[in-house]
Amino acid sequence: AEANLSTFEGMIEDFAAAFRLFITDLTGTKQYACGESQGKFVGQVSAAQSQLLIVKSKAIALRNYYHNTLKPSVKSLRTTCKEAVAAASQEAK
Repeated sequence: AEANLSTFEGMIEDFAAAFRLFITDLTGTKQYACGESQGKFVGQVSAAQSQLLIVKSKAIALRNYYHNTLKPSVKSLRTTCKEAVAAASQEAK
């Protein structure tokens, strides 16, 4: 379970870095005036769009990892804890 959590945290950091790069690319368009920059504005917007696709794919990977790996692992741990508590309370009686 700890390995799953470490993997998830790494995926979150990777997503955050990709998102920051997208924002940097997007704010980079401010330095160009549309129609007066010989295509640099369009190039910057295109770079931001490409980065946004990467961000979206990382978000989907995060969601899938949570639903398919992390959530079942937590449910299993919860069941194990409940069983241990029930067994301990039976022994105490």
